[in-house]
Amino acid sequence: MASEALLAEALGAVLASKCDWVIVRPEGHGKFTVAGKGGGGLKALVPNLGVADVLFSLFRVQGKKCTRFIWLTWIGEEVSARKVSKRTKYTIKLPETDPPIVSTTCTSIEQLAANVESAVKVAETTTKQKKEKEKDQLLLSLKHRRHHSTAASTEQLQQLALRSPRGKASSLSVSASPIDDMQVSHARHRSELAAELEKAREEIRVLRTQLSAKQEPTENIQALKQQANQMVQELQQIREQRRAVNERLQALQQENTELKQQILQLLSSSPQPATLSTLAAGDAVAADAPSADLGDIKDLSELADMAAEIDF
Repeated sequence: MASEALLAEALGAVLASKCDWVIVRPEGHGKFTVAGKGGGGLKALVPNLGVADVLFSLFRVQGKKCTRFIWLTWIGEEVSARKVSKRTKYTIKLPETDPPIVSTTCTSIEQLAANVESAVKVAETTTKQKKEKEKDQLLLSLKHRRHHSTAASTEQLQQLALRSPRGKASSLSVSASPIDDMQVSHARHRSELAAELEKAREEIRVLRTQLSAKQEPTENIQALKQQANQMVQELQQIREQRRAVNERLQALQQENTELKQQILQLLSSSPQPATLSTLAAGDAVAADAPSADLGDIKDLSELADMAAEIDF
């Protein structure tokens, strides 16, 4: 369990640029643990934000014209409202910085990327306005200083100019040097902020690429669902065909039973077993009819026995 000193040390490491981010996990009852920290910018922080986690994180975003510190309250999409209320009941006191730390609450990576981009734009606008205000104040101060110095020693300056023309040039160069230094400083700041903004945009592009890669499994699931639906339809067709075969076999069995009954009726209505004696005597006419009937009876009975053995 992290004490207040450990938390302050972890947060101070981010503010001192010793690392890019730190993750703090709430344990309830006002207790927190440092879950991790490291470099790599926002791209390295994102994999540590789970859909079932409630976390706090302080991370540094490097724009083109400024550096911005953002305090993130991460609430995963699968976290219940009860857990959110329990884990976010207690807060951490953040150190004061200039510019101040920006606080944001996010539930998805898309929302985090949009909030970071918006914070960087606001920071760049604020920094630009602040630089312009400082520039105006410096110019105004130089104008007042030059005006007072000129009004107080006009005669002395004229005498110095008469004695040494180089002195006049020297005084003018000294009075103009702060403006030149300020312009050089602004140009350097503009180039640094441009590089920082480009770095932040590259991180956002990487996040969007990761998001598009995460959407591919969803497309695979849709394809598997379509294949499963096709297999279900084919199985239903097979069941229908099987049902039709069963019905056809039952009809054949019924016809077989009826034929057997008809043959038995014919045999019962035929003459006495003399028919068999005439068969032995070689009566071809009498022999043909009974033998054909007996043969039919045998084949039909075998067919009925085979049909009875089939398990439907």
